Amino acid sequence: MKLYQARFASQHSRVARNGGQRKNVAQPTRLFFNREKGLAFAFIMLLSLVFFVSAANTASAVNNALSFDGTDDIVDIGDVNSLDGVSQYTAEAWVRFSVFTTNETAFAKRTSDTDRALVLQCSDTSGNVRIGVSNVGYGSTSSPLSLAWHHLAVVYNGGGASNSDRLKLYVDGGTPRSLTFSDTVPTTTPASSGSRLVIGAEYNLTTPVIGTTGVVVPFGGQIDEFRIWNVARSATEIQNNMYSQLTPASEPNLVAYYKFDEGSGTTLGDSKGSNHGTLKNFALTGTSSNWVASGVVIPISAPIDLNMNKPVESYSTDIELK
Repeated sequence: MKLYQARFASQHSRVARNGGQRKNVAQPTRLFFNREKGLAFAFIMLLSLVFFVSAANTASAVNNALSFDGTDDIVDIGDVNSLDGVSQYTAEAWVRFSVFTTNETAFAKRTSDTDRALVLQCSDTSGNVRIGVSNVGYGSTSSPLSLAWHHLAVVYNGGGASNSDRLKLYVDGGTPRSLTFSDTVPTTTPASSGSRLVIGAEYNLTTPVIGTTGVVVPFGGQIDEFRIWNVARSATEIQNNMYSQLTPASEPNLVAYYKFDEGSGTTLGDSKGSNHGTLKNFALTGTSSNWVASGVVIPISAPIDLNMNKPVESYSTDIELK
C-alpha cells in the first residue's frame, strides 16, 4: 500500500541588478485586494485547503493485493527460522475469503500436523476460523467471519498461564475472539524442521514449491499487508498499526513485512528483510489468481504541514490587503 505526500509551492521571479549583473530573485506571489474582498478570498482559500487535507487523509492510497483462486495458488516464502522454537510471535494480515471451505488456509508454516509453528484456516463452511501451534494447540472461533475484508492477527505467547493467554485471535482490532481449544497450547513452537512459511495454503514439504506437489487445503480470496513479529503484540499495538503502513527500519521487532504492492511479476517482496516470497501456480491474468486492486482502506499518514504560525513569506501565496 503506497502513501503519498503533496507539497504546494508557487513562486515567480523578478529580475534585479546586482553589481551590473542580472539575477533572478525568487519572490512570493502577491495578490492585491481591498480588505473586504481579501478577507473573503482568504477565508475561501482556507476552507478549500481544509477540505483538500480532509479528503486526502481519508482516501485510500493506491495499492494492490493478491487474489488466490482456491485451487493451487501459493506464495512460497521459505523457512523463516524466527518462527521455530520460539515462545512469542505475532502474525497479522488483511484477509478476504471468497468462500468458506473447511481447512482452507490463509497462511501456515508446517510440514505435518506435529511441526506446525503457525496456521490460520477455516474450521467449517460457516466462517469460523482456527489458529494453532503444533497439533495439540488448536483454537477455533464460534463467531463466524463475513465474506468481507478482515484484519486478522494471531498472537502467540507461550509464557501465558492458560490457553487463552497463550494463543489469541484478534479480528478487526477488537477484543480477542473466544476460542475453543483442542488441547494445551505448548510453551514454544516446534523446533526447526525445515518447514516453509507459505501464504495461500498449507505445504507438506521442506523443498521449494514446484507445481502442486505438497500444496494442500488452498485458500480462495484476497490477502494484503502480511506482517510477522517476534513478540506477542498487545491489543493496543495491533489497533494502532492495522490501518497504517509501517516504516520497517523503525520497527525492531518486525521480522518480515509484505505490502503486496508489486502489482506484477512473481516476487512478493519483504520490505523488512530478505524473506522474499515467490508466487507459484498463479495465472497472473484477469481478476483472479493475479495481482488486483486492494479493497483495504489505509488512510494517508504522511504529514501535511499546516503550521499557521510560520511567516507569511514561507507560504506559497502572499496576500497583501489594502
